[in-house]
Amino acid sequence: MNGTKIGISKGTTLTTKKSLLCKAIIKKHPKDFCGSLEHPDVLKLCGCSRNSYYKYKREIKNSSY
Repeated sequence: MNGTKIGISKGTTLTTKKSLLCKAIIKKHPKDFCGSLEHPDVLKLCGCSRNSYYKYKREIKNSSY
């Protein structure tokens, strides 16, 4: 109402323990990063949701190149 914005501004990323753990697993295991597992297997190993998995994967690809 007074011009203040609620929530996180667009483009901001949060770093949590779970995201760091999932990103480490994603860097190591899927075939996209020279691993040996398919996406569903990495999802089970990671323990995160499908949307989070693809978000973390996209962040890794964008930061490494």
